Amino acid sequence: MIETLFFKAYYAYLDGNLKDTEIYLSFLKEECKLRPGENKLNEHYIPEFKKVVSAVKTKSIPRQEWLSDPVAIDSVGVKTELKQPALVEGIHRYGFEALETILQVNKGFRLHNVEHPCPPYGAVDMLYQDQVTCYPLEVKKDRGEHDIIGQIMKYDLFFKKRLHDKHYYRVQPVTVCAYYDNFTLGQLKQFGVITIKYSEEGGKIILRKI
Repeated sequence: MIETLFFKAYYAYLDGNLKDTEIYLSFLKEECKLRPGENKLNEHYIPEFKKVVSAVKTKSIPRQEWLSDPVAIDSVGVKTELKQPALVEGIHRYGFEALETILQVNKGFRLHNVEHPCPPYGAVDMLYQDQVTCYPLEVKKDRGEHDIIGQIMKYDLFFKKRLHDKHYYRVQPVTVCAYYDNFTLGQLKQFGVITIKYSEEGGKIILRKI
């Protein structure tokens, strides 16, 4: 019951519904009082639970909104001749070990799917998963601009609202671009996205965290 009430409160929080968040959190607290020590919340949910508690205490939920207007480009980079499908394939073929290191993965890390459906938001380019975490990974050929912020955060929301399925316990969004404009890079980092740059070296895709 505690986990069920947590999911209810957390999903209301993700939807920006403070009233329902408060209601489900109060139910959760009552359940804990009635059954102390029973049905403890999974440790991987604690960071998100703290966000819910903080939102109720401050009577404020951070707005889930992203840029819709173009921004100035502050960075330059070298364009690649690779097509998107070849780039995605190259990231997995040549960058798998680099991803393991950058993401600091748990056991069982694997590519779960390519072009994974996330209705109604579209499909995320790559979906990796280990025993604990799912990693929606959005690939942008050449420069990462403002539009990638909305894309990856919507995919992040999609997977977070399915925690109750217990195929994973946390979500870590990732982007891979040849380079980023400075504003986009700052926004992605602010939202907790792991940002990675790719380059072509000797016919292989090389990944580096930035």
